[in-house]
This record gives sequence, structure tokens and C-alpha cells, in this order.
Amino acid sequence: MRHQGKIFSITYILCIIGILLISVGYSSATASVMAATPKDPDVERNTPAPDYDLNKLITQDIPVYCADSNFMLSASQDVMQESQILIGEVREGGLPTGKTIAILSFGHSIERDTGTFFMTIPNIGPNGESMTCILGYGMNWHFFDDEGNQIMKQDSL
Repeated sequence: MRHQGKIFSITYILCIIGILLISVGYSSATASVMAATPKDPDVERNTPAPDYDLNKLITQDIPVYCADSNFMLSASQDVMQESQILIGEVREGGLPTGKTIAILSFGHSIERDTGTFFMTIPNIGPNGESMTCILGYGMNWHFFDDEGNQIMKQDSL
């Protein structure tokens, strides 16, 4: 049993290193994420901002791996066999009318049953390029419909 834990840890570390070390030219990756962002006029609705106590939020130092967006998103596609299936905007102040300051996306691999949450932030790289950061990675995903019912694998992605 101890060996399985070690194997899992080594595999996880190798996957992260693989994402960071394998460089594949993929210039359309960032464009795909940005282009797939909805331009629906209904997005600009007059929804009141959520009212919650910001004093309950604290800053935590956590390991986040970032790289040039072209590299990161191509590694997600080519190495991890993930397709970007969710894309959303991060807007200033969390307001529908705020300036878009980042893009959140989720890449999922049906074959590997793995998924990665990314945040792509424009113009923060050393040469002004966009950077994409891994916010989280997981496996054995379960998907649910809008009513909270689990979607069975044969009905899902």
C-alpha cells in the first residue's frame, strides 16, 4: 500500500514537470481560449453584485505554476490530452460591466479522466505576453446537471 502512494506521488510530480518542461509550439491555444469567450449581449445584464463580508477572506501563499499561455495550453492539449470545455471571464470588481482582466478555463480529458483549472492573465509575462497558471488539477471527475443530479459517464462529455 505504501508503494501505491509513492507511485501516485511520483506520477503526479512527473505530470507537473511534464507540463512545465515539454515545449510545443501552439500559438492558437491562447487565441482559442480568448475567442471562445462568450460575446452574448445577455452577459451585460444588470445583476446586483453579491454582498458578502470581504473581511472573512484571507490571503494564502500556495504553489501556483505559471508559464507562457501558448506553452501551458498546448501542454494541456497535447500532453495531458485535455480539451477546454469551460471558459469564463474574470471581471474587475466581479461586476458584469467590469473590465475583463483574466480568463478562467477548465480542460478535461475523457480518456484519462483528468482535468485542470487554468487562469490566463494577459500582459503579465516578462515580455508582455499572457501567462496561464494552473489553479488545480484533479482526476476521477463527476459531472452534475443544473439540478444537482450526477450525469452518468455514458451521458457526459
